[in-house]
Amino acid sequence: MPDGASDMNSRKLTVAVIDDEAISRQGLITRLAEIGNVDVVAECASAEQAMQALSRVKPDLMLVDINMPKTSGIELVRQLQGENKPMVIFVTAFDQYAVKAFELHAVDYLLKPVSTQRLSQALELAQQRLQQQLAGVETERLLQVLDDLTRSPSVGNDAQSPASEPGYAQTLSIKDGAVTTRLAVEAIQWVDAAGDYMCIHANDRVHVLRMTMKKLETLLDPTRFQRIHKSTLVNVSLVHKIRSHMNGEYQLELLSGTVLKMSRSYKRKIQFFV
Repeated sequence: MPDGASDMNSRKLTVAVIDDEAISRQGLITRLAEIGNVDVVAECASAEQAMQALSRVKPDLMLVDINMPKTSGIELVRQLQGENKPMVIFVTAFDQYAVKAFELHAVDYLLKPVSTQRLSQALELAQQRLQQQLAGVETERLLQVLDDLTRSPSVGNDAQSPASEPGYAQTLSIKDGAVTTRLAVEAIQWVDAAGDYMCIHANDRVHVLRMTMKKLETLLDPTRFQRIHKSTLVNVSLVHKIRSHMNGEYQLELLSGTVLKMSRSYKRKIQFFV
């Protein structure tokens, strides 16, 4: 059984797998069976099939392929109605920067081919959200972000730069609708950029900040945070393992188990991690 699977709660997650590719659907179902503690209650080849299935079954969670013909996975999520909408994990073969903005508001975002370990991590997050009774709240936030990106992308968040350390922020003020979260900079594990949106991973959650990566870099202490990719910034102190590749790239594994890629254009910064 993959690491982490045994830590999941005894209450089984009910899951709908939605993907137009039969091989991909079966691959996900096989991995779900390996992980265990999951009941697959629907298997759908299209958004249309999914809408019909979801009217009959009420899964806790949907694994949804983004790039489906006629109606995309994103459009499917936007069409969901009612208070008991399932949680969402997006799955896709395409690493397009815009969809990364959904990472906060979906439970997780998986890139094909999906490994059993990575899927297990995503399911653990779903279990945590279920325990906290946040499933409906998170889907509502996802829909709000979709609306913001398509209708009013200029609306964003503010950052604060207290003077306790010269020039560097100690907290970030992150707005989500009517709620503002004051996030301690020291809690940030890594940051994933999606255009002018920063997906900030901290405290087992992801916060979306309206800001460019260039601006965010000026707020953070470079001895603590380093850019390793044009769209990725990492907390240096949390890097646990470094793996080099013949193509000149590196993989950085964080204490949390998250693996990040350091592109060749940033490999000179490996000095910060060794």
